[in-house]
Amino acid sequence: MKSVNELLKLFMRQAELESAMRQPDGARMIEEQELHVVRQRVAGFPEEMRRKLSQPSGAAPEEARAAAAEGRPS
Repeated sequence: MKSVNELLKLFMRQAELESAMRQPDGARMIEEQELHVVRQRVAGFPEEMRRKLSQPSGAAPEEARAAAAEGRPS
């Protein structure tokens, strides 16, 4: 089973990359390629899990978010 923490990390990285692309300097080609890879990996998770984590009401508790950001299991 795919980890909720992994999906949470992917969502956070996707947001970082999308934000970087909106900056005046824009994103480099490598970042754009990484964004495509991240989106593909997110798509590999069950839709219900993606939907639950992408909505604020179904978001993981702060502890799980912090653990995902630090790369440690919750």
